[in-house]
Amino acid sequence: VKGSFGNYMGYMFGKHDTILRGNMSLESNSFDTNEWMSDGEAAPGTAETPAEEGVVEVPRDVDFVIASNIKKVLYTNMTIENLNGNVLIKDGTVKMENLAFNSLGGEFLMNGLYDTREITHPKFTMDMGIIKLGIKEAVATFVSLKTIAPIMQNMDGTFNTNLKFNGELGKDMMPLMNTLTGSGLMSIL
Repeated sequence: VKGSFGNYMGYMFGKHDTILRGNMSLESNSFDTNEWMSDGEAAPGTAETPAEEGVVEVPRDVDFVIASNIKKVLYTNMTIENLNGNVLIKDGTVKMENLAFNSLGGEFLMNGLYDTREITHPKFTMDMGIIKLGIKEAVATFVSLKTIAPIMQNMDGTFNTNLKFNGELGKDMMPLMNTLTGSGLMSIL
């Protein structure tokens, strides 16, 4: 980890309207996110188990950029390889910029936003491109696919997709289905 912080003394001692600024470069051969999660955040065997703690608020007084280059990431039941991209934390939001990685035999490119500026109605947007992802692997890993596209449980092969969607999150940090809007195209190979 390399980086720098600015305004940390004013931020630490509570000076009014002080914004903690920083840049960080995170490089690693292996990073196990499971070691950082509490028991309520993820259950073994699922990549999308809701948090029991409620909505995670992003501080408004932080302006931080994290550039990542990680060879292998373990996240619940997923192994993510060659993760590169930026995460920007600013004004109550977390933004993913050009987050690229390989997992489940496919290639992913993601841009997205998690917005807690209105904490009672947290919002998210996601723009995701996937190339050559195994259908059976995706259904086994992402629980929400069984809800959103149950027909995928009976399919085999690989697919490419471009998806754009947004909506609100509930207190369990899961998307509220009645608020979801989106578009996409899936090509089954």
